[in-house]
Amino acid sequence: KATDAFALDVILKKFHMGLPLARQLMDLNHRGAQLSDSFMSDLIKQTAERFRPIWEALRSQVLQNRVVYADETPIRQLIPVSQATPEHPDRRVRTSYFWAWLGGGQFYLHYGLTRSQDEVRKVLGIPEDGEWDPDGLIAFLVTDGYAGYNPVLTCTLKPDVARILRVFCWAHVRRRFLTCAERGDANARQLVALIAELFRIEKAIRKENDKDDRSGAAADAFRLERRQRDSAPIVAQIRMLIDRFVPCYTAGRDMAEHLAYTLRLWDGLTLFLSHGDLPTDNNSSERAL
Repeated sequence: KATDAFALDVILKKFHMGLPLARQLMDLNHRGAQLSDSFMSDLIKQTAERFRPIWEALRSQVLQNRVVYADETPIRQLIPVSQATPEHPDRRVRTSYFWAWLGGGQFYLHYGLTRSQDEVRKVLGIPEDGEWDPDGLIAFLVTDGYAGYNPVLTCTLKPDVARILRVFCWAHVRRRFLTCAERGDANARQLVALIAELFRIEKAIRKENDKDDRSGAAADAFRLERRQRDSAPIVAQIRMLIDRFVPCYTAGRDMAEHLAYTLRLWDGLTLFLSHGDLPTDNNSSERAL
C-alpha cells in the first residue's frame, strides 16, 4: 500500500516538477521497488478523488466573489492508444486546456478538452437551454477579449437577475499595440504611452493607499476618486486617438485589427473608471496559470 507521503511525493514530482510517471517508475524500480504503470496512474486517480470535495469547495468559494478573474492556457497531453480516433489513428498528442478562476485570494483550476464556451458553461453551471440563475455568483468577470467567456453575456437569465459584466484587460490591449510600435508605427507608440500612463496612475494609487494604511472600502473609494480625476482624461484621449486613427489603416493591417479589437471591448475596458474595486488588467490569472 502507498502511504499518503508517497502519493503526494509522486503527484508533486509529476505536476509541480514536470517529472513523468514513467521516469519516476524507472527510478523507483531501479532502487528495488516492483511497481507497475497502472499502480502509479491509479494512485493519482484515487488521490484526486479524495481531494475532489476540496476542489469543488474552492470553485464554490471563488465564484461567490464580486470580482473574479479568469484565463485559460493550452497544455500538450499524451493520448493513450485506446483513445486514438479513426480519423487520426497515429495521433498520440492532443491539446487540452487549463482554465484559471481567481477570487477572494483563492484559485480554482478547471481542466477541459476544448477551449470552447462549453467549458465556461460547465464551471458556471449555465444550461445549454432554458434560464440560468447565477444565485449570487460573480458581479464582474475579468478576462481578455476571448469570446469563450461570452455565455455570461448571451445566456437567458431568470427574471430580475442581474447579468454578470465582463471587465476587459488593458494589458492585453497594450501588447497588441506594442507589436506595432516596435515595428515603428508612431500612432501605436502614442497609444502604448497613454496606456502605460494608466498603469503608472494605478501604481501611484496603490502606493498612497499603502502609505496611508487604507484598505477595503476606504481604499476603493480613494482609488475611484483618483481614477475619475486622473485616469478618465487619459482614457478619453485614448478614445479620441483611436477614432482618429481608424480611417488611416486599410482592412487587414495589424493596426486596423487592433483598433477594432479595442473598440469592440470599449465598454468593458472603461468599467474600472466607475468602480474602485475593479482592476485594469487580468495579469493575476495569467500569473496563477
